[in-house]
Amino acid sequence: MAVITRQELQSTGKWWTWINHEGLNTFIVDTVTKITEAEAVVLKNKYLDDNLYNSVLKAEVSIYDNKQVIVDAVTFIKTTNPNLTQWNNYLSSLSWYDSLAVRWFLAVLAQRLAERNEVGLSAYTETEVLNKLKVWIIATPPRKLAKVLFGDG
Repeated sequence: MAVITRQELQSTGKWWTWINHEGLNTFIVDTVTKITEAEAVVLKNKYLDDNLYNSVLKAEVSIYDNKQVIVDAVTFIKTTNPNLTQWNNYLSSLSWYDSLAVRWFLAVLAQRLAERNEVGLSAYTETEVLNKLKVWIIATPPRKLAKVLFGDG
């Protein structure tokens, strides 16, 4: 089957070429010269390659998808002042997904607080950063905590 179904020279000196794709689908290409079948195939393949993923939906990922789990973890930290063993036991009591969400949230929170100069992160281990976050969370009044973490308050 021919790729080019029709070519017309317009009065403007441009060529319009109809490139067939799977029967009903047609691409119209506006060029200054008449194109060959081989050039039409190249244009069609480039168009298909460029638009291959147009219908794929973006995976919306938000740190707040697990807001309640995060609230529960912050509440646990604020009310318990856990040591590392208690914290690890708390994380292990969560599903793997919730545990990772909490850890991800705390990592991002540590970065944001460091940008605001509220905690320092230079050359610290994860445990030391968690300790700094724990101190910050416990010392921060609940309304300010809600405002900083979720924009509530």
